[in-house]
Amino acid sequence: MEYPTGSPLALADPARNGIGASDLFCSGLIGNPDFPLENQQASGAAIFRGGDMASVLLIIDMQVDFFAHEGLVRQRSALAAHTNALIAMARAAKVPIVWVKQEFLPDLSDASLEVKRGRISIVIAGTPGAMLLPELDAQVQDLVVVKKRYSAFFGTVLDTFLSRIGCTRLIVAGINTHACIRTTVVDAYQRDYEVILAGDCISSHDKTHHEISWKYMDGKLGIGMSNERLGDLLRSQVVGAEPLSRRSR
Repeated sequence: MEYPTGSPLALADPARNGIGASDLFCSGLIGNPDFPLENQQASGAAIFRGGDMASVLLIIDMQVDFFAHEGLVRQRSALAAHTNALIAMARAAKVPIVWVKQEFLPDLSDASLEVKRGRISIVIAGTPGAMLLPELDAQVQDLVVVKKRYSAFFGTVLDTFLSRIGCTRLIVAGINTHACIRTTVVDAYQRDYEVILAGDCISSHDKTHHEISWKYMDGKLGIGMSNERLGDLLRSQVVGAEPLSRRSR
C-alpha cells in the first residue's frame, strides 16, 4: 500500500520542502510541513515510545518502476515476501522502519545526469511508478525518506534523524545492491553506524554486480545475515545490545 495523503511522517528532502534539519526537528517532531501537526504528533508518539532505538530498519527503493526491470520482475515475489517477514520481526521488536524512496520531478530538473541526459521518465513524484510495491507492509507509523541520488544520506536529513533517536545500527534491505544499497552502506560506514545487511531482502537487476558488491560489503562495511538469524537477534533483543561479529550470521 501507499500512504494516504497526510498520514505518514516524512523525512523529506530539505530542498524539496524548503526546510532544513533544524526546522524539521523543531519541538522534537519529525515531519513534513504539508501534513497537519496533530497527525505528526499522533504518529510520532508511536515511533518514539519504547522499542530499540539503537537499531533502525532501512528499506531502500522498493518501488513499482524499479521492479519493471526484467532483472527484478522474477525476483519481486520472493523479495517482497522476505521483506515483509523482516518487517514483521522488526515491528515485534519495536524497531523503527524507514522507507527510502527515489523521486524526481516531472521535468527531471532534480534528477541525476544519467536520467536527465537520457530523458528517462522513472519514479516521477505523484505517479504510480514512484509508489512502494503494493504488497509491502508499509504502515502509517513508518517514516519515509525521499532521495534524489543513490545514497539515502545524500541531500536528506536521515543522518540527523538517526542521531537524534540514538541509532547506532542500521539493518539495510532493498535494491539495487550495486547502486543505492552500496552507496548507502558506504555512507553509513563512513558515519560509524554498524550495518547489518539483510541478505534475504537485498538484490539487484544485475546479478554479476550484485555478487561483486556483496563480496565487498559483507565483512568490511557490514555483516550479512539471513532473515532467520536476524529474527533470532531481534527476538532476543541482541540487536542494539552488543557488537556483532562474522560468527553471528
